[in-house]
Amino acid sequence: MDRKNWMNYICYGGFAKEEYQEVLPEIHQNNKKRLLKYVLIFSAFLSVLILFSIFTGLASQFRNYYIALLIGYVVFLLMGIFLADKSFFWLNRIMDGFQYTSLLFGIFLGTVASPDHASATYFVILVFCPLLFIRSSLRNILMIFVSDVLYVVMVLICKQSTLWEQDLFNAFCFGAISILLAPFLTNVMVENFVMHNRIRVMSQRDALTGLQNRNAFETFLKQTFSVCKKSLSCIFVDVNGLHEMNNTYGHEAGDKLLKDVASDFLNICGRDTKYLYRIGGDEFVAFVADISRECLDDKIQYLIETVEAREYHIAVGAATHPKDALDLQVLIKQADKKMYEAKVAYYNKLGITGTRYVSRTK
Repeated sequence: MDRKNWMNYICYGGFAKEEYQEVLPEIHQNNKKRLLKYVLIFSAFLSVLILFSIFTGLASQFRNYYIALLIGYVVFLLMGIFLADKSFFWLNRIMDGFQYTSLLFGIFLGTVASPDHASATYFVILVFCPLLFIRSSLRNILMIFVSDVLYVVMVLICKQSTLWEQDLFNAFCFGAISILLAPFLTNVMVENFVMHNRIRVMSQRDALTGLQNRNAFETFLKQTFSVCKKSLSCIFVDVNGLHEMNNTYGHEAGDKLLKDVASDFLNICGRDTKYLYRIGGDEFVAFVADISRECLDDKIQYLIETVEAREYHIAVGAATHPKDALDLQVLIKQADKKMYEAKVAYYNKLGITGTRYVSRTK
């Protein structure tokens, strides 16, 4: 394994950084759900311990510690509810706090609370902690190392020397097991998200042009969030003469035509655009946010000239809605209508008329 693959394995669950970052928003949403669930479970466990100490009198000397820890978990719960969605930074800090607090609780139970007995609870938490959230292996390894060092120090301070050998041996063994398992566990958990994302991308990607396909377009139409700040423009493109090209020169020539038009369209929209689709055999749609009508017309003219330089022809229609009056369905229909008007004008210029070209403009 070379250095790059090793770093990907340690930091990104064994996948490329770009692929890992694509699924990071989903991972964070999953981590938030896990955080809330685990905080509730740990809080319930502490509540039982507190009630047990009240009614039986056992471990009553540690009751205040349990109450303080329960308050800490309630704080994590509230932070998870109100802050986790604000940024990835806050979610990561809350998860850090929850994991380290849980490990500190295990260290407390294994040393201060039971100086005369071999530890058990701490090692359970140590092995379980890397499973709590989907995080980079490097972060989990650092967490395990820091907590194990602290545990060793507390054993030497608090516990009888007759227990040192057993507890230190267990600390080394369970720490090593957790460190070795951390990258594997991260890989398994991240893989589920990456595989799901790959399948989703494949289902929404046009195999010929590499653009997003009709499935992605339909998904976009169902989105309720706004993709613009001031206005949204729709550009509708239809390739003229594709049928004739296929019949005359074969489908390979027709495929090349479509790929060239898609490439030119992508160039004028921007290579990083998220809203460009091939929605039919020879139809393409793009959405451009916050662009002036003059700039939009310049882009369309440049696209037409670029395509015609390849000796192809396209019909283009565009429409723009301000954000406060945005209606996607109406916007698309307006652009579609103007595109077919341009298409009819092109065929009329060639002396070709017929309902085939006029019907959709009515």
